[in-house]
Amino acid sequence: MKKYRLFTLLLSFPILSFGQVVDSSIVKLVDSLINVSVTEFNQGNLQQALDVVESSLEPIQQHFGKRSVEYRNYLRVKGTIILIQKKLTEAEPLLTEALQLSKELSTTLEKKQYESKIQVEILNVLAILYKSQQRFEKAEKSYLQALDQTEKELGGPQHDLYAKIIGNLANVYIETGEFELAEKSHLK
Repeated sequence: MKKYRLFTLLLSFPILSFGQVVDSSIVKLVDSLINVSVTEFNQGNLQQALDVVESSLEPIQQHFGKRSVEYRNYLRVKGTIILIQKKLTEAEPLLTEALQLSKELSTTLEKKQYESKIQVEILNVLAILYKSQQRFEKAEKSYLQALDQTEKELGGPQHDLYAKIIGNLANVYIETGEFELAEKSHLK
């Protein structure tokens, strides 16, 4: 964690005195930290991924605040990492807050479509969390919300997340013994 914190500090101090350059430099810094965290996550280095995403929090809070895309990204990535680490009670509030913030951020049509995809991804991750806690009703509700949003705003079955969500929903139905619903969901 120290090397990422040092990286953050080295990049933030000199940049702070350059007016408009601050925004683009800080955006690049935060985006880089989030991307490195996702890369570490994808490589299975969960602790390193968590350390890197944590190092992005200070510049996010200082320069963007808690009502920003950057903070939503932080919550989403950290929540997903913590979920994979099986810290379910810690992951849920982060993912729930990320979902709510994403809804607040979708103010224009352009942002709405982008944020809709993010919301569908977060709903899918939340449903995975609920399923792992055997909270099947909440998992089903999250998957159905994700499907509804995918159909209404992202092109439905043509969207890359649609089949994944259908499969995950069918698995919930199978685990709860609702085989007819599982079959119907696969036929969509």
